[in-house]
Amino acid sequence: MTGGIPLIYLGDEIGTLNDYSYREDPAHQQESHWAHRPRANWEHYTKRNDPHTTKGRVFIGLKNLIELRKRYEVFSGGELEIIPTENEYVLRFTRPHGADCALIFADFSGASQMILSPLLETQPIKAESLIHGTSNL
Repeated sequence: MTGGIPLIYLGDEIGTLNDYSYREDPAHQQESHWAHRPRANWEHYTKRNDPHTTKGRVFIGLKNLIELRKRYEVFSGGELEIIPTENEYVLRFTRPHGADCALIFADFSGASQMILSPLLETQPIKAESLIHGTSNL
């Protein structure tokens, strides 16, 4: 079983990068977790609704994922099965829920990736890309 509650620190929702200035503070310099807890830059938050900025794309993208999770019960938790893709940059897994099953592909490369069609034939698919609104299948 796998949980489904993500942990988002302040700043993650707008793509804030790590802050290594913690090393300059004697009270924090031995605790690297401070790199993930930078001070909030409130000016950056003013860009969160602008889809032309990285901060806006991250924020709007997370809001879309939250709405997707609310709309489809299959994302509400439960089992997770990892399925090999033969591509080191692409994670493929299923989230079954009752009679439904979501098949998820996650590209961690930063570039478009290809998945061989025999890998798609292993499961019956009603193809719909819920994030982009189109299917390339």
